[in-house]
Amino acid sequence: MVQLRFVCLFFSFLIMSGCGNQESAQEVQPKTNADDVKEEFHEAVETAGQFTEGKMAEYQKSLEAKLQALNEKHEELKSRMKEAGKDVKEDMNNTLAELNSEKEAVKTKLNNLGTSTGKAWEEMGSGVEDAIKELEEGYDRALKQYSN
Repeated sequence: MVQLRFVCLFFSFLIMSGCGNQESAQEVQPKTNADDVKEEFHEAVETAGQFTEGKMAEYQKSLEAKLQALNEKHEELKSRMKEAGKDVKEDMNNTLAELNSEKEAVKTKLNNLGTSTGKAWEEMGSGVEDAIKELEEGYDRALKQYSN
């Protein structure tokens, strides 16, 4: 019987101590308020913005590299023009002038791309990429047409 009382006391003590811990556990949990949510939201927006800016800069650099590669094709056409006959030189000169004019227009678009944002940036980026592709095709056609 004494043992039974001891066991009952022991379990009562455990139950009582367990109840007290629940209160302190609730007190330990941090409380979230509107200011905390706003701060975390602003941090997330800032991080997303930085990521997007990085991707935009990376994309613009890739377009600049493609445009730079076209300078090599331009120089190749110029060297072929020096070797061409008199009747072909005039035609090649006109082709080079047209391609150079298109290339300058693409450079301007690419420079404007750097100041654009949002949906306008996406549309301009796509337009610049298409213009570079068309310019590259023009150089390829000219190189094929004026091959030795």
